[in-house]
Amino acid sequence: MSPHTKQAKWKPALDELVSQVSRKFSAAFDRIRRAGEIHVRDAGDDYANWAIDILVKFRETEKLQILDAHRQSGGERSLSTIMYLLSLTEYARVPFSLVDEINQGMDASAERDVHNQLVEVTCNTDCGQYFLITPKLLTGLHYHEKMKVLCVNNGDWMMHPDPPVPNAGNLMRLVENYVNREVAASA
Repeated sequence: MSPHTKQAKWKPALDELVSQVSRKFSAAFDRIRRAGEIHVRDAGDDYANWAIDILVKFRETEKLQILDAHRQSGGERSLSTIMYLLSLTEYARVPFSLVDEINQGMDASAERDVHNQLVEVTCNTDCGQYFLITPKLLTGLHYHEKMKVLCVNNGDWMMHPDPPVPNAGNLMRLVENYVNREVAASA
């Protein structure tokens, strides 16, 4: 069987899948007032040079450009990467995804846009769990009832009460205990 005959069997399915992902990616970028597309870079029989090209546009005066380290800022690359991953969510059935510090380097507007997209996509009924690890979050973000926010408190700056307080890592209990002690002390 010739390489072209083999390719004729799977390439239409690949093109359709990439087209579907591109539609989701473009729609996500439209919602945040930017533009983006996904394409297959077809290198014929040289399969080592096939690629998925992510094209993005962040300013009205620009044309769509391939995402790379020389054209876009770190924040723009982070935003594009998470939007691409979110566009794949429906097609990549996994029990969970872990995203570590994706919002680093983003301005507040981009960070808010990414958060809103994460909430919209990941709180869908057919999505696996998403874990977002970040040392910072903006205030006033939208939270869905299906979301859980866990704050991990550690480091030298943590209080070291003497005697030790059980569950000192539980931030809400820590705050409640502090408030109760302050109220009792002022009574």
